Amino acid sequence: MHLHVLIADPDMENAKRIAGWIENHGEIFKCMVVGSGVEAVETLKSCAITILITELLLPDLDGFGLLDTLKAEFPEIPSIVISAHGKPKTREILLRKGAEEFLGKPLQARDFLAVFEKMMRRIQEGGSLNGASLDTFAQMIEMEQKTCTLRVTHPPSGGYGVLFFKDGEIIHSRLPGKQALDGLSAAYKILAWQPVSLMIENQYKAVIQTIHSDLQAILMEAMRLKDEMDQEKDLAIAIESALPEFIPEEESFSDDKEVDPVQNWLSFMEEQSPGIESVYQDASWRDLLLHARFIGDIFEAGPMEACYVNMEEASESIILPDGKDTVIAVKSSFKREAVIKLLVSNPPPDLVTGPS
Repeated sequence: MHLHVLIADPDMENAKRIAGWIENHGEIFKCMVVGSGVEAVETLKSCAITILITELLLPDLDGFGLLDTLKAEFPEIPSIVISAHGKPKTREILLRKGAEEFLGKPLQARDFLAVFEKMMRRIQEGGSLNGASLDTFAQMIEMEQKTCTLRVTHPPSGGYGVLFFKDGEIIHSRLPGKQALDGLSAAYKILAWQPVSLMIENQYKAVIQTIHSDLQAILMEAMRLKDEMDQEKDLAIAIESALPEFIPEEESFSDDKEVDPVQNWLSFMEEQSPGIESVYQDASWRDLLLHARFIGDIFEAGPMEACYVNMEEASESIILPDGKDTVIAVKSSFKREAVIKLLVSNPPPDLVTGPS
């Protein structure tokens, strides 16, 4: 698992030189280079950045503006500002804005790495742990009423997140990346990670409190969500291992009687979740699917996985938004949620038009 360092400098040669110093200093670091302030903000939003190195004079958004963005949106990310154009009071202003240090150009490797090492010591002054149990550690923080920032990495998934504690209470959480989360939703995901690596900083930068729940309640919900995800993964693995391997017709050399793939699929699904009666294609459901999608968009329900139709008859229907007009007839007593999960992870094979 790498710690990502973002270097913002329009002088690409200088940026690459700094990246070389950092990456040669420790295999744990991986550098990303951008040439403008706007690119830096976009990268901060889309990637899990641990440290920022920035030139003061940047196109689009200068170093002062970048530090303001950092303080407002990414307060736990420490920064070093570099420039050949600093005035006597520049360092004072930058430190007041939250920069770790200001260094003048041309840079010397020894001076830069001394500041970089000092910053790394500070953000893990409370220690670092590998293979830690995060839920246990969080409860220790609560018991000791500690104020700290936890930088959490999850080696199995490559995940990275940050937890903020004040006097033993979790007050904020941030999960950076393309699917960024913050607040309670981020805390649920991060606290479900096991095992983790931790960097403990014995302070936290001022953040807006977004979490007002008890830690024990958050941990219980995080574990519930984790168990739910694990069950879905186990089910998907079971389905994949149970499915027969279909050989394309032109590559099949068996003289055995041809097996109907739809009937084969129905038999498998009946074993997994009894209640499926038949599967067919019916284009008359298209308008209903469009309306259901529209309603889902209004309530921000996310992508449609399936549409359940209760016709108050012996059989109900599930329509799949797969572009093939697939309809699944099921018994009214079936377990709807379980069958829908099965259908989404294991869609039926190509069908012929009309009920079977």
